Amino acid sequence: MIQQLIGNDTLLLDTPFLKQLREKAAEDGYTKGKEDGKVDGYTKGKEDGKVDGKDLGMREGLLISIDLTLEKRFGLPGLQLTPEIHTINNLEAIKVILHSLHSDYSLDEIRNAYLPYAHTPTN
Repeated sequence: MIQQLIGNDTLLLDTPFLKQLREKAAEDGYTKGKEDGKVDGYTKGKEDGKVDGKDLGMREGLLISIDLTLEKRFGLPGLQLTPEIHTINNLEAIKVILHSLHSDYSLDEIRNAYLPYAHTPTN
């Protein structure tokens, strides 16, 4: 019956009751969206913090391993590479350096392995 009335334009759609329902729906939608945004934003921030913290911790641990291995294998000449290596933020590049230290590579070969990553701004 309502569909027939709407189809015949005999029912006014802008009645005070329908207007009140639309306003309430809009308000409920706004409130729900705001709450969802808070929850989603908090969750995303928390997850980002975990990822960033995990990456930072992994980077620091790998750099310590590299420093110790350089010192053990090459002594002072090996340690002279550490300032340059510590400028690298790319975890994959840092892992490559550590793996190369456990091979028969010379200091020059190790340096050539990481050099492309040492001076790039988007490590």
